[in-house]
Amino acid sequence: MKFRNPPVLLYFLAMIPLTLLAACATTPGGAPAESSQQAEGAQTPVRSPIARPPEGTIHFAFSAKLDRPSDIFLGAVDGTVAAQLTDDPGDDSCPVYSPDGSRIAFCSDRGGTGALYTMGADGSGQTLLTDKLPGCACSPDRQILWSPDGKWIALAGLIPQENARPIADLYVVRSDGSKTTKLTQSSRDLNGIFWQPDSKSLLFFEYGENPDIFQIDISSKEIAPLMDQPVPAVPAGYSTDSDRLLVWNGESGKMSLIDFSAGGTMIPLAGSGGYDSYPAWSSDGQKIIYMCRTGDSHDICLMNADGSAQINLTAGSGVANYWPSISPDGKWIVYLTASENQWNTMIISADGSKKKQVTDVIGLITSISWQP
Repeated sequence: MKFRNPPVLLYFLAMIPLTLLAACATTPGGAPAESSQQAEGAQTPVRSPIARPPEGTIHFAFSAKLDRPSDIFLGAVDGTVAAQLTDDPGDDSCPVYSPDGSRIAFCSDRGGTGALYTMGADGSGQTLLTDKLPGCACSPDRQILWSPDGKWIALAGLIPQENARPIADLYVVRSDGSKTTKLTQSSRDLNGIFWQPDSKSLLFFEYGENPDIFQIDISSKEIAPLMDQPVPAVPAGYSTDSDRLLVWNGESGKMSLIDFSAGGTMIPLAGSGGYDSYPAWSSDGQKIIYMCRTGDSHDICLMNADGSAQINLTAGSGVANYWPSISPDGKWIVYLTASENQWNTMIISADGSKKKQVTDVIGLITSISWQP
């Protein structure tokens, strides 16, 4: 299955060293099967002292590379950079909040190689969770994910391939660092990793001659197709009632819902009518945010969960817009823009009426995570 321009650019970014990314901005991860480990304007973050957002402010964690290795920051919905959470010689990236919002898991090479760390939501207690991975990295295709019950963290261990898409093995790590499990025993061309609602198994999409969505049990490591018939689409998360799974096809750029309450019926979503990709639910399950492309225009679109009332939030912006992430209250969307080789982090209201720039360099290198 071949992907079109946005994913191609994604993998280009995912595989380039961060030092090279920073240079572009200025002109514009074979582990043992089981192991244990102890447990409106752009702003420049102030590193010391760490500023804290006002109590009750909705904010998001992101990684940014300014004049040094990348660090993890908090952005606020007013478009400001509210706090810096990490400040060490290594590259820190891929922040993701725990389900209760009290902790953040992230990748760092501060120890010399890419490893998985955790810290408090205020940046305190930064702790190595496990270094028993072939590396630690993420992308919009392969996010780091806490299980719904908060007991596990899932991620892909990437193995770069010369002139080809990276392959990966799937790992889960106990959130207390007590156990690291390699789930897949032969490297696979996988992405679209998502937890099942019971926190006992994971979904992933695998490319190949017969692309399909698979389910893997984290205890038995047994892998099976999700459906009786192949589903050549990338999973993008469950509805709030877990009855429907949002998926998208990287070849056609079409989105669908798999309705399990109706025996696994595939329900096409109209979308923008162009090439649509990287959809995600709003937290209340009423909206779907996604990347939409018509001709040469790359935009951010929003629609109702049944595919109706599509809105192009960035139409006529004059720049390419990528990888949206919606706030828990559904009122704000963070995304990336690219223009003349310059990457910016933007925030826009869900009705499109307010838009602000958060950073004027490579703002989101790998992921965006809203505090629950």
